[in-house]
Amino acid sequence: MRNSSPAGGLTAPGAEGRESAGGIPPALSITQRLFALKVTPPFDRLRDAELASIAEAAQSRFYADGDLIFGPNRPLQELLVVVSGKWVFAGDNPETSFDDVIGQRVIGVLNLLFDTEAGGSLLTPAGGGGLQCLAVSKAHFFTAVNECPALTAGFLELYHFSDDDAVASSLRPTELAAAP
Repeated sequence: MRNSSPAGGLTAPGAEGRESAGGIPPALSITQRLFALKVTPPFDRLRDAELASIAEAAQSRFYADGDLIFGPNRPLQELLVVVSGKWVFAGDNPETSFDDVIGQRVIGVLNLLFDTEAGGSLLTPAGGGGLQCLAVSKAHFFTAVNECPALTAGFLELYHFSDDDAVASSLRPTELAAAP
């Protein structure tokens, strides 16, 4: 994994949008982070000032092919918003042990809310080109949920309750609608 600070980290001045040495994409600028959030449900419901606050707190992350994003010995401590790339979940039963479906762009909502383990590993597949995402710390995630009612409402719409499971494991993502 390559970490980049919100201020630019691995990015040389003027290098936004170009690939850096070694095939690692440059860190996303604050403008790129803002627009990435703006097109990602449920962040797309927020006002520009709310989005700007989250974009400023988010860190740009790039995971190379085969990187472990989280797993049994590496718990998820932040919310991840996928900007581009692919990831796979490897676990016994992803439907009940992991709070996101393959292809979903926001990873870790329930893991952070209920402080639960994922029950498997999330990694980037070999030959997938890596994963570019935004990482929002647990503290910033809770601040955003408390200060942005539209974000909370959006997360609630993504999940529903089942009568036959415990609360933490019964919340299931609804299928994401295809983009218009």
